[in-house]
Amino acid sequence: MQFPLFVASSYAAVVVVSQVADQLRRQEPPFDFSNGAALARQFLSRTFETRIGNVTFDELGQRIPQVLVGYYDSTTDNFKPFLTYPSPSGDFEGLQNQQPIPWPGPWPVPSVPFCGFQGLGCMLSGYDYTIPTVAGSVAVVAMIIILTTSIAWRLRPSFWETWWFLNSALLSRGKPLPDGSTVRHHQSEAAPGRA
Repeated sequence: MQFPLFVASSYAAVVVVSQVADQLRRQEPPFDFSNGAALARQFLSRTFETRIGNVTFDELGQRIPQVLVGYYDSTTDNFKPFLTYPSPSGDFEGLQNQQPIPWPGPWPVPSVPFCGFQGLGCMLSGYDYTIPTVAGSVAVVAMIIILTTSIAWRLRPSFWETWWFLNSALLSRGKPLPDGSTVRHHQSEAAPGRA
C-alpha cells in the first residue's frame, strides 16, 4: 500500500526522532536532553533507515533526497525505480541497480540513434533518395492529371466537337437598313402591313 506523501514524511520524521532519542537514552553517561545544541548535532551528517526509505541529513541539517532513476509502467500504473543513489556527494559512483531494466532494445541505450541524428545512417550505400522520390511523385501527379483529362475528353465528345455551332432557334432574318446592313427583326417593331 502506498501512503500519501505527507503521511510518509511525518512517519519518517517520528522514526528519525525516536531513533536518536533511543540512542541517547541508552548512552552512558546519561545525555542531557536540555542541551538543545548537542541534541541537534545528533541529527547531522547521518543516514536513518526507515520502512519508507533512507533519510539522510548533511552537516548543516539539510535533508539530502535519495535520487531515483526509473520509468512509468503503464501496465501497473506505478513508478518503477531501477537505479538509486543513496546520498549524492557530487559523483555517481554509488548508483545501485534495484531491479532488471525492461528495455525494448539494447541496454545501455546507444548514445547515437540507429539512423544517426540527421537520418543519414539508414541510407543504402550513401545514396540520396530525395530527388528520385520527388521526381516519382511529380510523375504520378502528371499521369493522374493526363488520365483525368483524357477521360473527360472522351465522355463529352458532342460538346467538344460542336461548341462553335450556333443555335438556329436564336437566329432570325434581319430587315435591311438604308446603308445596306441588316438588323435583327423584332416582332414588337414590325407593324402589320409594313415591311
